[in-house]
Amino acid sequence: MGRRPAAIDLEALEKLAAMLCTHEEAAGYFDIARETFTRKLRQKRYRDVWERGQQKGRISIRRKQFQKNTDAMLIWLGKQYLGQRDRPDGDENSRSAAEEYLRRQKGDPL
Repeated sequence: MGRRPAAIDLEALEKLAAMLCTHEEAAGYFDIARETFTRKLRQKRYRDVWERGQQKGRISIRRKQFQKNTDAMLIWLGKQYLGQRDRPDGDENSRSAAEEYLRRQKGDPL
């Protein structure tokens, strides 16, 4: 007689994935070996739940970043999503994205 199959609650699995836990951490939560956990994720139903949870975790981080609204975060988001750079190519006289943002916040004229 073989071992009983590892019990993995799908709701708990999605929550752990949403917290962006590692496979090792999730395996520890379910009290199974990391290899067993990884093998379970090869099954479509577990993999789909894990991936959905990870997507929710990334969305949560992104939401917090946008809500944070600090100068550094806004500059970083501008670089990531708007293609802004500290030093634009080919124009030595242009201001950096950070300088431009701060200048506008102060209400300085061009």
